[in-house]
Amino acid sequence: MGATRCRRGGRGHARRRHRLSRFLRYRGRGLSCDVYDSIEGAPVDWSVFRTPSGVYQSRGWLVFCERTAPAEERLAVARAADGTPLGALPVFVVRVEEAGLYAPEVSLGRSIGSRVCAAGGFGGYRGGFLLAESAAGREEAVAAALLWAADDIASALGADVFSLQFLPRSQADLAVATGLVARDELVFQESEVLVAVPRGGLDQHVAGLSQKRRATVRRDRRAFEASGCRLTESRLSEAFDFAPRLFVRLKEAHAQPLSENEAAEWLGAQARELDEVSVVFAVRDPAGKVVAYSLAYVWGDTIYLRAVGLDHEPARAGGAYFEATYYAPLRYAARHGLRAMHLGIKALRPKVLRGGALHDLCGFFRCPGGRTLPPALVAEASERRRREIADELGPLA
Repeated sequence: MGATRCRRGGRGHARRRHRLSRFLRYRGRGLSCDVYDSIEGAPVDWSVFRTPSGVYQSRGWLVFCERTAPAEERLAVARAADGTPLGALPVFVVRVEEAGLYAPEVSLGRSIGSRVCAAGGFGGYRGGFLLAESAAGREEAVAAALLWAADDIASALGADVFSLQFLPRSQADLAVATGLVARDELVFQESEVLVAVPRGGLDQHVAGLSQKRRATVRRDRRAFEASGCRLTESRLSEAFDFAPRLFVRLKEAHAQPLSENEAAEWLGAQARELDEVSVVFAVRDPAGKVVAYSLAYVWGDTIYLRAVGLDHEPARAGGAYFEATYYAPLRYAARHGLRAMHLGIKALRPKVLRGGALHDLCGFFRCPGGRTLPPALVAEASERRRREIADELGPLA
């Protein structure tokens, strides 16, 4: 993948030139920003913030990322003149070779820098601004102040690329409404899959599907019922006798080698921060051995599927995989009055085939010096990813 040229001047140059005047304007509105070196240690009441990206903007998830991600992190907090917190934005700065899906070349198809600032979140592939109810009526100004603070953090930590990634539509619209991001800067990055949870639970969900999708679900369910397997639910902290081992088996099948100790450390770091909102759905064979499980988090009115582990042959033969990763979480969500099930990104076809709906996630990238990407590059990258998804889904698209 080759490097690309960014536009000189234009919005990026004007943004730098008018930085001081904009900063003073926000200060004139009674806004200021504090920057904390630690997300975990920041003296902030997180309960005042709405989390549009759900559990992936919870304090627990962000502290987990702070402890485990190969990044330097900061937290920007926008405050009113009286010190009331109005909004927050987590910021992670990482070398591109360790950034995973947050590396610019993953979305753009080419390199634009060596050290990326990912504002808005990390590791959950969903980001945005945390805003307090007290920010009502001035959301755009608060979001703009947070973007300026994040840009300062990026510069201080040596990032040569600034980004805000994996934004749901509402967060992308808010970024544009600040006046600091142009609509044509937004790159389509991924589709995430959501399932609306009907009050009638799984039966009502299946009844609303097309004939092909109903047949798929019923085939899964028949295989599971014939297998003699049973399902159990637990907290993550109660699942360490099987969770790391089966997580490693899954990674091995995808040529992603991982030791069981590494898997245990990764899951353990999540358990320390998020155990109270965790649910592990485990499928056990007639002898009591776990052959598949999924790890989910309940946040607000949504259940978020985060990780999966399985013993491939027995799990697939008995329908255990989809029981653990789809049907059991859906039944749980209906039983607890939740409104949505979030299935994340990637592996879209099996999720859509069972009734999931696609929702766009997009982001923007600024080159070294704040320069913007050429619109043609943004459009090309977006169209390429859409074609890839259409090819994966085929007629389901």
